[in-house]
Amino acid sequence: MPACLCSVLHANVARALLVLGSDRELQMIRQSMIDFLQNHSQEAKPPACPPLEPIVPEEMFSLFDKHSQHYTAIIFEGANSYVGREVILDLIQYENIVVKRMLNSDSTVLKQLGITSVPSSYLIYPNGSHGLIHILYCFILQADMTLKNSAHFMSNSQSMEQLT
Repeated sequence: MPACLCSVLHANVARALLVLGSDRELQMIRQSMIDFLQNHSQEAKPPACPPLEPIVPEEMFSLFDKHSQHYTAIIFEGANSYVGREVILDLIQYENIVVKRMLNSDSTVLKQLGITSVPSSYLIYPNGSHGLIHILYCFILQADMTLKNSAHFMSNSQSMEQLT
């Protein structure tokens, strides 16, 4: 994460711990920090903080068939899910991918893209082509998790190495 975003997060961890109590789990702290970042006004938001708000279908479709310098992943999720926002913040450090989130409220769009369950991920390649990435297992990495429990994003029978 960029230094200024990290400093904002670290400066508020103590406050979050006081609010949540010491018996809360790491996931609750992560969600509180995401709420903290998302609920800031645009003027008070840290400059390195990416947009955490969901995009609308028109914005998503405008990304199709456009050439770009990076991959764009769109995470489809329910309104109360933190998966998309966590992935956005976790991947901000990588220059070759931008992550956006979209809510599963428009069933016509979901059907058009072949999305049958959420969370789901849709990838737009730098050349403008796009397609659904099947998420077989989705566990957000936490400090106490091992690599074998990490997210496995696979398209058909491709391995993670083939996707990079």
